Amino acid sequence: MQRLRSHCDVLALVTTEPWQHNIRLDDVPLRYPSEVPSLYRRLSIDCLVIATEDDRLEIERATADDAHWQPQWRVGESLLEELDAGGRRR
Repeated sequence: MQRLRSHCDVLALVTTEPWQHNIRLDDVPLRYPSEVPSLYRRLSIDCLVIATEDDRLEIERATADDAHWQPQWRVGESLLEELDAGGRRR
């Protein structure tokens, strides 16, 4: 999280656990996968950073009815390697 925050504005994290919803982790709110499209549009997010492709599948399953968003997906480690070369994202 620290390495990612040194390059990006981390606006939310995704969880599927009901008891974690709306709590904050290192001052970042935890949200449900179904909330991602709305957050993506409302906050003008550059990309969605995922740890694994399974995370992407979980979000896609939860948002299957919302065909009006086309996110740019990035796996965390490869994004961090790119960002280490320069640049900041939201």
